[in-house]
Amino acid sequence: VAALSPDQVSALTVSQVAALSTDSLAGLSSAQVIALSSAQVAALTTEQVVALSTAQVQAIEAGDLAAMSNSRISALSSEQVAALSAGQLEALSTAQIRALDTEDVAALSATQVAGISTAQVAALTTAQVAALSSAQVQVLSAEQLQALSAAQVAAIETEDLVVLSTDQLQALSTAQIAALKVAQVAALTTTQVAALEAGDVAALSSAQIVALTTAQVAALTLDQVAALSTAQVRALETADLAAIATDRIATLSTRQLEALGTAQIVALTTDQVRALSVEQLAGLSTAQVRALAT
Repeated sequence: VAALSPDQVSALTVSQVAALSTDSLAGLSSAQVIALSSAQVAALTTEQVVALSTAQVQAIEAGDLAAMSNSRISALSSEQVAALSAGQLEALSTAQIRALDTEDVAALSATQVAGISTAQVAALTTAQVAALSSAQVQVLSAEQLQALSAAQVAAIETEDLVVLSTDQLQALSTAQIAALKVAQVAALTTTQVAALEAGDVAALSSAQIVALTTAQVAALTLDQVAALSTAQVRALETADLAAIATDRIATLSTRQLEALGTAQIVALTTDQVRALSVEQLAGLSTAQVRALAT
């Protein structure tokens, strides 16, 4: 078979191609592999696909690779997948992308990940998303991140989430931020927390607010604190509330202050109480005033 010209290789029937031994197939040159048609490539058996060298895989034309069945794509080794060019990856259908093993996804280079389309990103399974490394997550564009579903965002490993830049984090929609698991929220760096848009902070659930660490709460900006709902204010743990800067405390609305429980009022520091304006103090309930005196 190695002696056949590219024209002769392209003339083989699909049955003849499928009948080639793995040893014969391994002897094909890159020029011979390029000569294979989409139908011939689609006819390759699982054993034949596995036997292809990385150089041979790289020689498969993008359109021909797209003709492979999902089971053949799944049979590709991590080394073979890592050898795919940007054009080959781009040619894969969303179904083929989903057919990649998690080990194959993890083997993709940062350049390969940066080159996949938003449709392909959206097609990734939650297991594939979880398999992404920090280096891979770090190169995702704003458009790729925005293509992720709520379930996919929730599947990002905490150690990978913390490598997102502030620009990447701000590219996430309010719904995506709201989809973060409490463990993911707690893992965010203070720089990331401070970079969240006020609308995103306002969309956090009470459970997510509770998950915030003292350092994260202390990092909240004026706009973020002002955006907190009464339910969110009520969900702040006493230690976290006591960590809020006095200039943030001074901007709390009457409704936000009214939402504070007596235990939260008691937790306010002397400096925080001093930062309250006359109007803020006048809006406190009798029970809250009594709590201030304790």
